Amino acid sequence: MERKEQLIIEQLVETLPVRAIYVIPFLKNPEKQLFLILCSEGTNVKGLSGLSAQFFQSHPQYVYRIYKEHYALEQWNGGNIFFLHALIPKYLEYGSLPGFTISFEQALERAQSTFTKEHTKALSFREGAKFYLQKENYSLAAFMLHQAIELGFRTVELITMGKERICHKIMDHQKYVQYYIPELGNLFSEMKDKEHKLLIVLDMAYRGVRYEQDYKIDHDAFELLQMKLATVLEIVEEEFKCRYEYCKDVLPLVCSTELEVRDKIARIVDRKLRPLGTHPEKWYYQAEFRVNGLADILYDIEGMLKVCIVALEYGDSMMHKLIPQPQVNVQTTLEHILQLLPLEEIEMLEEIINRYHQEDDEDKLDEPTEIYELSLADYCEN
Repeated sequence: MERKEQLIIEQLVETLPVRAIYVIPFLKNPEKQLFLILCSEGTNVKGLSGLSAQFFQSHPQYVYRIYKEHYALEQWNGGNIFFLHALIPKYLEYGSLPGFTISFEQALERAQSTFTKEHTKALSFREGAKFYLQKENYSLAAFMLHQAIELGFRTVELITMGKERICHKIMDHQKYVQYYIPELGNLFSEMKDKEHKLLIVLDMAYRGVRYEQDYKIDHDAFELLQMKLATVLEIVEEEFKCRYEYCKDVLPLVCSTELEVRDKIARIVDRKLRPLGTHPEKWYYQAEFRVNGLADILYDIEGMLKVCIVALEYGDSMMHKLIPQPQVNVQTTLEHILQLLPLEEIEMLEEIINRYHQEDDEDKLDEPTEIYELSLADYCEN
């Protein structure tokens, strides 16, 4: 990653409540980069988008998309090829990978069926347009073409941007995808008077039929719209295929990364989690305290007790804005202290001491008195 991109990420992290940032090169034009920013569930995405828009104005060579992490995971599970391509581990530049509930391979299998389902809707409307054209019902045929083109745009928006624009004006869809797919952004060129008028006629087709307005379209305009629809459908299929093939190529690498993560999780579970009694479905977390002997345990207990004393002394003060209920934390610490108390060791130590004294007393009783007196006498003489 270039130094410029690193600086952008640092500034984004300082400014926005970011959970993860991916930097994804465009497949057809690697010089263009997409910053995918994931944030937590409670974040105001619209507010962040406004801040990010101001920030990226000084970096026109980059584009950005902001999504809540929950939405990204939903789309991943549903087989949205945009997120399968974007959330490849090698693109992650900040934060950690989301908690995927299905594997990359499973999501990729769903991607094909998800795309087919969405794309089929547009193809069905195209067939409907042909049907009404044969009936010479041009207004309904134009409505069907409008729906087919709109669905084509919305499908390609999911593929290339991660989210579709919910609107019926093709003009708005063109603006939405302008940077990502310039060919569709200029499908109806506003610079060309004839095409601009054709776009207006197309958008009128939706309102005219839906709201029973007097709508008319000639055969020549209809043929031009059919050509535009063919272009849209071709681009949609190409954009999906491009990302799908790329994801298939990196599948072995991504799967190996997933296996590594799963192995780490399995090792942690094996080391830290234990079944609770006779209930195999319930687990408890096993923690360890590493200390250097009994004295070290007592020093640890002493230190924690001192912390609790200080915390209780200032428990009602304004010092604890970040700890609203310090008494709860003190209680937890005291519970840990109870676990640390070397009660068994002390009992054993008392037993050892008692035995030692008993043995010592017995030795003194068995000791010859004369030897003791002689030794004392010798000592006094010297």
